[in-house]
Amino acid sequence: MGGRDPRRDRKRHSRAGGSGHVLHRAGPGRVRNDLLYQIRCLDHAPDRIVLHWTGGGPEPNPVDLSSYHALVGQSCRIYAGVPIAANMRRIPPQTSRSEYAAHTRGLNSWSVGVALCGMMGAKEGGPYGPHPITEEQMYTAIGLVAAMVRTAGLPVTAETVLTHWEVQRVMGVAQPGKWDITVLPWAPEITADEVGDWIRQHVSAAIISPTDYLPKIRPLSQTVRSPGGEAPWRKPLDSPHRAE
Repeated sequence: MGGRDPRRDRKRHSRAGGSGHVLHRAGPGRVRNDLLYQIRCLDHAPDRIVLHWTGGGPEPNPVDLSSYHALVGQSCRIYAGVPIAANMRRIPPQTSRSEYAAHTRGLNSWSVGVALCGMMGAKEGGPYGPHPITEEQMYTAIGLVAAMVRTAGLPVTAETVLTHWEVQRVMGVAQPGKWDITVLPWAPEITADEVGDWIRQHVSAAIISPTDYLPKIRPLSQTVRSPGGEAPWRKPLDSPHRAE
């Protein structure tokens, strides 16, 4: 990664994004706090947090919500999915997928799944479809993961904070066909091998300076249906607006 300073990356992005955003405490802030409360109430702290993308639209549908513990939409809203406690146990292979968040094949026990919504129709190597994950969305996810790590008392290592793609390489658990998260569409110079390190550097920075990673919420506009007749999602506006 050659000494990239994550704080400088984040501050540069904040300046580029302009002002006029506030944390939507009545909605996303409450969800975020609920997720952290779930972790504080656990009898067994999580062993790791695995980051994914959903492969769907810009906000979660019911299938997404039943597959992960926490999701970040492209509006930068945070959504709670399956209760975190459902995975804080050894999950036998025959367990019904409705009883836990089946986010990582062979590594769901004591694992928290956090997903960024998007990448519907994305192809490895590009193009990345109509809803590629965004920079601000990633920074929101990083801020959430940093708060989770801090609450759980986890160190930030390749074994405790990793992408779905890294699971096979780091943990030795095969993940055939999975390439999330190996690309940052806004930063093509960061290679697949470097994405995980880039995320961990920013998670560590967010633990030190959490206010730099608060979400800048975009308001949701017209309700539309995603292709295939799936549950409706709301399309975020293209221009930044204050979240009231």
